[in-house]
Amino acid sequence: MKRRIVIAAVVVAALVAAAGAAKHVIDARPGVDLDELVTRALSSERSPSYVARVVTTSKYAGRTLGTTATVYADGPRQRIEYRDGTGGGTYVIASDREILTCLPAQGTVLVGLGSGRISSDAMARLVLENYRPIFEGKRVVAGRDAYVVLLVRRNARGTAKKMWIDSEYYTILKSIDYAASGEPRSEMEVRHIAYGRAISPARFAVQGDSKLKVVTVTSPAALRDVGRELGISVNEPCWLPRGYVLEDASLFSCQCGCGHKSAQLAYADGLNTISVFQTPADGSCRSTECGHAGHGCTMLESELARVAQVEKRDKTVVVVADLRPEEARRIAESVR
Repeated sequence: MKRRIVIAAVVVAALVAAAGAAKHVIDARPGVDLDELVTRALSSERSPSYVARVVTTSKYAGRTLGTTATVYADGPRQRIEYRDGTGGGTYVIASDREILTCLPAQGTVLVGLGSGRISSDAMARLVLENYRPIFEGKRVVAGRDAYVVLLVRRNARGTAKKMWIDSEYYTILKSIDYAASGEPRSEMEVRHIAYGRAISPARFAVQGDSKLKVVTVTSPAALRDVGRELGISVNEPCWLPRGYVLEDASLFSCQCGCGHKSAQLAYADGLNTISVFQTPADGSCRSTECGHAGHGCTMLESELARVAQVEKRDKTVVVVADLRPEEARRIAESVR
């Protein structure tokens, strides 16, 4: 699976010392380069065509959520159909610049648009700048031989991700993402995969689109344009953890349709994302109730992310990230 498939959806310390020996082991294998292996595994631009059955688990708001899905992949295009568990009946159609989340039971399609500022190849290279790959051996997943690779943080202790990568097609067959605390936050495993399957282009189209309400949740825009739309100053944080770069700037509309809008700045280090929301002070999101006029909305903390909120003169700044609480708050306070 590629980076976007892990919904959500990031401990092994003392591995850095073994990095040199581990890299020597895999480099000694003919035709295998560890950096190239990771780059190909994380790049959707190099993805083969396949159909797979996937099981995922993640921790959210004190609960462990599980799903079973069928994934159709053709290069950068993917369709994920959730069969049961959390999200059963929902399906997602994704490409490099657009993610459609289709909720047939609610009669809604949520649209997330991106600028394509950073290609998936560039994002994979960013991973290698911020994380050290360590080879841990070979295993069998879904009947396929797989290389087991750890991604260890270069600027901090601990493993951020563990991947089982198909030794022939470089698809991620299994992965575990670890939170900043060191605890596992999500896991994905392919139970069955078939490569080279012909996938109809219709598979990547929304079904029954004439009956579904389309809600654009994010749309890329320049900071000054978003600020003009919201009537506030929209600024980048003066402080971010090392390794993060701006991935997208967007106008964010609350997906429940309450009318609340915010500026969203998304920063990435290759694996993880920091979202910085800036909302007019008179329209700040405060409650978890949806469907009532005049209400606000908020995001719950979970194993996947922490939330920090700071009130400014004309706006509320909310940071959502998998960071230590003091780091998330420092980012929020650094926004002018």
